[in-house]
Amino acid sequence: MVYLDLLFVIHWFTDYLVWTLVKETLFPDVRERRAVIGSFLWAVSYVAWDVQMRNFPEPFSYMAAAILFVLPLLFLFPRRTLSFAVKLVGTALLYIFLLGGFCLAVQEKMPGEKGGYLWLAIFVLAVKKWRRWERKKKRESRDLYEVEVRRKGRQADTYGLYDSGNLLKSEIAGGGIFVASREIAWQIIDEKEKKTIGSLLSENEKAWDNTAELLCAGIYKIRFYSVGNKGGWMPGIRADSIRIKKDGKLLAEKKGLIGITAEELCEGKQFSILLPADIFSENK
Repeated sequence: MVYLDLLFVIHWFTDYLVWTLVKETLFPDVRERRAVIGSFLWAVSYVAWDVQMRNFPEPFSYMAAAILFVLPLLFLFPRRTLSFAVKLVGTALLYIFLLGGFCLAVQEKMPGEKGGYLWLAIFVLAVKKWRRWERKKKRESRDLYEVEVRRKGRQADTYGLYDSGNLLKSEIAGGGIFVASREIAWQIIDEKEKKTIGSLLSENEKAWDNTAELLCAGIYKIRFYSVGNKGGWMPGIRADSIRIKKDGKLLAEKKGLIGITAEELCEGKQFSILLPADIFSENK
């Protein structure tokens, strides 16, 4: 004998896993509470169907089960087209069959329902984590651009990240300021400039005192602000040409200031330049 409260809890749990996978696949930006509400409605409707509607004739009973299955999906994930509704229902059924098969396979190796549900939960949480990581990588690749920097006959090729929060502006060169890691900046400056900029990056306050000498050397003082920092200075250089491309297609070409930072812009080194927020607003 299975108690109704236990039956409800088991179905709410397993239905939540299915709804989570459907949400992660088709609606990654939708809040988690929809999966909780949807799985609750499924669990309630299943218990009601199991208790009452099984006593009705089979065609009517199966029709009621189909309606109770589809309605929460369409209500909580509204889409007006028939093709998307079919895709939504098909995705839910696919995950139900996959998880059901997974449970059966686990229970053959580990008898008992508890082991099956435990491994099922681990499996779904792992899939969810993988989907979020995949979306993050896609988001990053969408905002990554090929960057070609030329200065005084030197050239550096790297990747840049479009940063809508980079609002640094140059009164001298006009437009936004790029921010590059020391590693990439070192490829387009000479040895004398490396020595001067290296001293500035080492937080040697005296190195900032002679502004006129720095300007004569082609090094600019860039004022910046960050969270938890009242403000500081960043050495900058003027590039002859900065070309922004995507899949080999030229999107923008500018002359402008490049601020140089001693900090790593990205741990994985997928990019080494931050593009300014106005990079695509005008082409100078």
